[in-house]
Amino acid sequence: MGGNDEAIATTRNREMHMRTLVVVLILYLIGNPANAQGVFAARDPEAVMQNIYKGLFAGIELPKESRDSALRVIRNENNQQMAVDGRAPGAWDRRIALNRWRDSTLRVLMRTESDRRVFDANSERMRPQGSIPR
Repeated sequence: MGGNDEAIATTRNREMHMRTLVVVLILYLIGNPANAQGVFAARDPEAVMQNIYKGLFAGIELPKESRDSALRVIRNENNQQMAVDGRAPGAWDRRIALNRWRDSTLRVLMRTESDRRVFDANSERMRPQGSIPR
């Protein structure tokens, strides 16, 4: 790697680190430090999706094909969340709607009513808390 390539890579790494810190701060400020810690620990999109999966499906065992489907849904929702301009009118409502869509889509994968109850509790725990950011 040449000097210029290293400088570009360093700059990108710093930018990603700053973005991660901003997300952690936002999550902490809206009242869900557990989510903030998960984002801080996972700086790449794949790890973030794995953390979301682990949080939503804690205590639930899914077959591999259902797990793969769940990760596709989470990836889709995560990509849509990243595309939301947080400064745009209605951005918070859009983010909440995306979370609800994700959770209702994932809930279909549950095999038992007991799993649905656990999923619902996990989902509630992971929802952003607090008022709409202004």
